[in-house]
Amino acid sequence: MLAKKSRGASNVRNKAALCGYGLQKNYLVGFFLCINSISLLMGSAYAAPNAAEGIILNNTRAFYNQEGKGGAGYTLTNNMGEPYLLQSQIVQLEKQNTTASDAQPSKVPFIVLPPLQLFKGGETLTVRVRLVDSSSLPTDRESVLGLSLKAIPSKTVNSKDETEQSSTLTFALTNVLKLYYRPAGIEKLTYEQINDKLQFTLQGKDIVASNPTPYYITFNSLSMGGNKVKDDILYEMIPPFSQKRYPTTLTNNIEVTWSLINEIGMSTSQKQLKLN
Repeated sequence: MLAKKSRGASNVRNKAALCGYGLQKNYLVGFFLCINSISLLMGSAYAAPNAAEGIILNNTRAFYNQEGKGGAGYTLTNNMGEPYLLQSQIVQLEKQNTTASDAQPSKVPFIVLPPLQLFKGGETLTVRVRLVDSSSLPTDRESVLGLSLKAIPSKTVNSKDETEQSSTLTFALTNVLKLYYRPAGIEKLTYEQINDKLQFTLQGKDIVASNPTPYYITFNSLSMGGNKVKDDILYEMIPPFSQKRYPTTLTNNIEVTWSLINEIGMSTSQKQLKLN
């Protein structure tokens, strides 16, 4: 069962990246835990009684480099003190600004090992993503899929009180992280270098952001003429070698300010450009 979607402000996103990420046991699909500010993103936003509890994820995203050997590993820790079954799989992302409820299980060229395993309280484990067939993937740009992690709680059988037991609801905790596949032949760029290559132009009543790189990009912040782009638009990815249009009523001397989200979910340096 999934919680309703919500968007977090970029400053909260950055705080979460510093503190770790987790699935909180008392909330359906909350996820990025910040130990000090106790903030939850990408799920229903509720205050956590103890942000140190949860299934802690080591990053908001995963990367698979074709040149690497042995696939890609992803580590998580069970700080709940109780066992779970961890189900892991790769899924298609139906939308660019995808959350767990947009993920579609279908045929994908990756597998996760092991796909199902016991996840004991206090245990840290690593799942491995392996490529089984690259023929359907482009060789000149990144591809993005979803790494779905579902923690299924154990159920204690209470034979003395079947009535009470039958009225108990059990929820699985699910998070879908973006998995970026990077083929061997693409230009090697850091997110700071990608940030430097972005282009903005004024075309009619639109400001056009152009991504000339082979990498997917997601803005951490974006403002035009002092007006911040709304979160539901801000966090939509711009695919490689693609553009995105942002309507504007401004006509000249428009100052565009932006930053990107990097590999670890933090912000790149902020850039500015004036459009005439």
